[in-house]
Amino acid sequence: MKLLSWSMIGLGFVLVFAGCSAQEAEYGDYTASKTTADSSSPAESMAGFQAKNNQLSNNRPAEPGKMNRAVIREGKMTVRVKEVEQAERDIVKWINGLGGYVDSSASQNYGEANPQVVMNLRIPIGHFDDVIDEMADRGKITYKQLSSEDVTEQLIDIAARLKTLRLEEDRYLDLMKQAKGLEQISSVQSKLSDVRTQIEQIAAKQKALGELTALSKLELTLTQDAVTTLAKAEDKGWANQAWGEATASAGAFFKGVATMVIWLAVYSPAFLVIGGAGFLGWKRRKKI
Repeated sequence: MKLLSWSMIGLGFVLVFAGCSAQEAEYGDYTASKTTADSSSPAESMAGFQAKNNQLSNNRPAEPGKMNRAVIREGKMTVRVKEVEQAERDIVKWINGLGGYVDSSASQNYGEANPQVVMNLRIPIGHFDDVIDEMADRGKITYKQLSSEDVTEQLIDIAARLKTLRLEEDRYLDLMKQAKGLEQISSVQSKLSDVRTQIEQIAAKQKALGELTALSKLELTLTQDAVTTLAKAEDKGWANQAWGEATASAGAFFKGVATMVIWLAVYSPAFLVIGGAGFLGWKRRKKI
């Protein structure tokens, strides 16, 4: 019995000693691995990072199962209305109330028989179809062209690329702190500058696509039926305007006639010589 007890005690000491040895060996491996990693040069760290970054760039993140599609909506319309000027004012006020705005506009022939205005509207994507439908109630649609482009995949790719580039930027900043010597510092700065340029370009594209998907484009042309322009009672200056236009037209006519007379007077000697020579030649032929 005593022999068995001593055997159990001895076995316990052996197990404890073996466990301690294994723990020391494991810790030693970890220390050696960490020392090796910390002692690597910035150039080696950069090479390892670039290899890992290339692997990340080739692995596109999985698309979420459910997500809102990003769609660019654009269109062109021509609408014939009763009065172009009033319709333009109403549409500007209406679009502003929807959260959109008029990007640009150009008008011609206001106050005449066939006025026209071309408006480039930016409309929140959620109201685009409502605006198209409403135009039919505001006048007669004589031309309509609509288009849609799904850019969801482009935005997903851009977001993934930006994430990778920003991780790359952070890593180069870390490498900058570890760099030693002018050559290493210059190399890291050059690569960091390239990465930041790519980030700016891709971020600008992401912003542009985001604006296009948020605000649709509609080129709207307003026309009205040709009518005889009548002087309005409230237009007190119509008589003066008509008199001015009539006198200007008459002046232009008489100026043209006077100019013609002056030209004829200047060239009359030449005409007389040519006419006389022709007349004499004609008479000689007649005698023969």
